[in-house]
Amino acid sequence: MSGRGLLDADMRTVGVWSASAVRWWLDQLAQLVPARWRSGGIGRRPLAHYDPLLGVIDYGNDLTGKVVVLPDGLCLVRRIERPVMSDRDVARMVSLDADRIMPLGGAGTIVAGRAVTRDPGDGVMTIEVAGLPRGPGEALCARIVAQGGTPAAVLASEPDQEDGNPIDLLPALRQAGLLEAAGKLTARWWMAAGFLILLNIGILIWRDAAAVENLEQVVATQQPAIDAARRIKMRIAASDRISGTTLAIRDAREPLTMLARVAAALPPGAWLQRYSWQGDTLRLAGYRPAKADVSGALRAAGLGAVRYDESAVPAATPLGQPFEITVRIGGHR
Repeated sequence: MSGRGLLDADMRTVGVWSASAVRWWLDQLAQLVPARWRSGGIGRRPLAHYDPLLGVIDYGNDLTGKVVVLPDGLCLVRRIERPVMSDRDVARMVSLDADRIMPLGGAGTIVAGRAVTRDPGDGVMTIEVAGLPRGPGEALCARIVAQGGTPAAVLASEPDQEDGNPIDLLPALRQAGLLEAAGKLTARWWMAAGFLILLNIGILIWRDAAAVENLEQVVATQQPAIDAARRIKMRIAASDRISGTTLAIRDAREPLTMLARVAAALPPGAWLQRYSWQGDTLRLAGYRPAKADVSGALRAAGLGAVRYDESAVPAATPLGQPFEITVRIGGHR
């Protein structure tokens, strides 16, 4: 099957393909189960033997859950070989090839089959086919209906303890219209199962919705505390920012730190004689070499606005050119 064919198929066709795939998968799993287990426990159910001469079925009047056993010789049994296939395909093949398998053909015979042996290596399997003439089959079904109840199986012969998978004619009798199909009961069970599944899904959805609603209530109850915690956190963050800014300003304008910065910024050969600080104004007085630019060095160090105080500068001495500078911290000239 091509991908385009899958995309072009309608939902009904896709559903049929999916059902076929599931049935194939179940058939493959069924092959792994022992034959006597696949028989549905027929060997453990009560047997009701059918006597075609008397037209009676023993073991009481109600056949519900019982296994009707046909006498030897009532069914024609033969074995054939076919390619390996699943049990479901065996039933279809036997129904389609009934005219070639049985002397009376498919119209005059109720045909059913079972897989006896499978040889996947050679690709061949042995199939046992049982054919019940339609006349005796109609008489048998009339007796089953008259006696009442629904049997669990109609076996073509006495079940063998060594063979747990005898030929069951009940599906073929239902397919031929001689017995009422079990589809109604099966449909009811499927409807009940579907209802229970939907009920479980509804309960799960309801529980999830209830859990979400409870969680929303808890969140709503805790919302005031969460808002208070958020406000406290914001206040702490703002306090941390103010404290950090204050510490940075203090570190930048601390007297000893500023003195160290000024000393480091002075050009070579210059030295301070007086250092005074009033608020944000720093007054420096000292001596420098003749060509040293003290104010330019202080500006380059980023100390603030720098200007010379020309009126207070003393006369030059052998120690160097005197200078007196006013520095406004953080200001601009």
